[in-house]
Amino acid sequence: MPTQLSPEGREPLSSSCERYGRVVDFLYHEAELLDDRRHRDWLALLTEDVTYRAPVRITTAHSLADSALADMGHFDEDRYSLTKRVERLEQEQATRAAAAAASPFIIIN
Repeated sequence: MPTQLSPEGREPLSSSCERYGRVVDFLYHEAELLDDRRHRDWLALLTEDVTYRAPVRITTAHSLADSALADMGHFDEDRYSLTKRVERLEQEQATRAAAAAASPFIIIN
């Protein structure tokens, strides 16, 4: 089984531990809310100090720790900006195509 990478100072979760199961259940619930376009319910899952980001990574880096560009991201959101995105999605003029394009997600385990 490949080694699971984790943020600095955190231990990876074994797939056999109870906490891992709760995390997986949460991710599936989150994905279901987004699939059903229940953006307000999804937003309610998040804490006030949420940071939602995807850093740009250098593909030639020798390790995952060295690969992220500190000053650049595909997105770098906080509670305010996520709330604004949800409000935009709720507007009548937001078409289904625009809403679908604005809410991509990936579940990996």
